[in-house]
Amino acid sequence: MRIMIIGAALAATILHAGVALSADPVCGDVNSSGKVTSSDALLVLKDAVGQPVALECPRCGDGTIDAIEDCDVGNLNGATCVTQGFAGGTLACAAGCTFDTSGCYATRFDASGDTIIDHKTGLEWEKKDASDRVPNLTDPHDVDNSYQWSSSGTAPDGGAFTDFLAKLNGGTSPDGVATTGCYAGHCDWRLPTVEELTALPGWPLGAEFQPDAASDYWSASTDANDPSFAWLVGTVDGFAFSDFKTFNIFVRAVRSGS
Repeated sequence: MRIMIIGAALAATILHAGVALSADPVCGDVNSSGKVTSSDALLVLKDAVGQPVALECPRCGDGTIDAIEDCDVGNLNGATCVTQGFAGGTLACAAGCTFDTSGCYATRFDASGDTIIDHKTGLEWEKKDASDRVPNLTDPHDVDNSYQWSSSGTAPDGGAFTDFLAKLNGGTSPDGVATTGCYAGHCDWRLPTVEELTALPGWPLGAEFQPDAASDYWSASTDANDPSFAWLVGTVDGFAFSDFKTFNIFVRAVRSGS
């Protein structure tokens, strides 16, 4: 009889203990899910270090932009040079998933050297000088010089080609005076197309293009409707129109860049 009583008491104690254990919170179950998992450990660690933590660290190069990345591979998340405070250019993603702004430019035109660089188009423009309203044909950069597109009427045999461009490209002018060297180290200077001229912004042209002619510029483009006409662009409004190639008109050279 005594053994039965002790056994019953032990069973009651075990039952009571079981009820107590199931009723109390599971030790370490921070998120109250009923069991201890890695999620609980992450919540504890987050509280300890004061920042988000994860079982897997962000991986640069997987194409997904994580919280600590600016970009990932070709994914720029809509960012451009302009959104990064530049005037334009090509934004890239560097190896560390940070923005590479080496292809961005602060201003479109750079006139700090001997020429004018257009970062947007890659064109390189001639700089003019001597704005005194007195032509000086010995100086091809004199902004007051004007030239014929054609002396024969249609062919590119006027002073714009045989004198002006010849001097820039290290040739010999029609008067027999030989020029040595090429302008700014390049020998591929040419007249701009009408499209290149009209694409220049802000006519009249800005400070980078000063001094500037007081009239119109020849383009290299012949009027398809009349071979004796070539296209010009007005320096005041940037509008294009065509006129006789035998007229004397101002010029500014360009090259396609290196």
